[in-house]
Amino acid sequence: MSSQIYVPAANWLLMIATVVVVASFSDTSSLFNAFGFAAATVMFSTDVLLAVQMHVVRRWPIIIGVTYFLTFGFLDALFWGASFRKVPHGGWVPLVIGVVLTSLMGLWTWGKWLEDQFDGTNVMELPGFAVEQDRALAQLEQELTLADNASGEHYDFFVPHVSATASPEDMIGLSRVRGRGDRDAKFDNRELMRIPTCAVFHRYVAGRGFPHAFAGFVRQWPGVPQVLIFLSVNILATPNVPEHLRYIVSKLGSMEGFYLVTYQIGFRDSFDVKVDNLLPAIFSFEREHDPEYGHIAIERIKAVSGSFTHIVPHYHLKSKDVWGPSRGG
Repeated sequence: MSSQIYVPAANWLLMIATVVVVASFSDTSSLFNAFGFAAATVMFSTDVLLAVQMHVVRRWPIIIGVTYFLTFGFLDALFWGASFRKVPHGGWVPLVIGVVLTSLMGLWTWGKWLEDQFDGTNVMELPGFAVEQDRALAQLEQELTLADNASGEHYDFFVPHVSATASPEDMIGLSRVRGRGDRDAKFDNRELMRIPTCAVFHRYVAGRGFPHAFAGFVRQWPGVPQVLIFLSVNILATPNVPEHLRYIVSKLGSMEGFYLVTYQIGFRDSFDVKVDNLLPAIFSFEREHDPEYGHIAIERIKAVSGSFTHIVPHYHLKSKDVWGPSRGG
């Protein structure tokens, strides 16, 4: 059936685990108690999830979900409460399994949320980011745009585009990060050459701005690739997405060669970023975005598209200090 998730490996593991658990019971009465408690728990949890799904997914009025839960959930809650008497006599087995699996899934969800929160809060706009054109681009018009932020500070931006001047909205967004801390100050007054290559910076959270992996790249290298693609992944609630619809392209501000790309795949599609499919999506965007001068950007991209570099962020998790730093006597 369409839109139904089927993972063969999960089915095999479930079959093996079921056989092992059933074989581990010493008598049938304990097995019946475990099955009864598990069945009652499934019925009650299904009522809870259905009530939530009616309002959150189906967008039905909340009164429908509440009415359903009070009607059917009340009856199933009576059976579930009565089945707790079976916990000491074999019902503890599915209870322990459920607690362990729920804890693991909750821990993974919490860790993924922390990872996404880190990516979201560490998106940088890099104020004072100056880009110097190479000789091949020197013939293009370069416009120097001066941007003022709300505090009165000034930043200079070289916008290497034939006919584009950075909009006030872009400049405000680029300057706003100034108040986040001192870590961005080290980028002030740095002049970076454009490297004739393409780079794809993978990011876990979609949105505008530079991911923190790009900031680390700039600290290590005295240059910026000619074509920068900041790629985020969006898994849709559909089995498959056609290849020509997977890439959604937009510009990052007014700087030439900076692109935001969302890679959309279905839950049965394999993650495989193909340059041969990514570049045509960027070319199509350039033709629509700038019909008059888009062909110039396309030719520049083709000139450096022979080499592609993928930069994937990597995390080292550290636990917080429980007792705090020690103090000397």
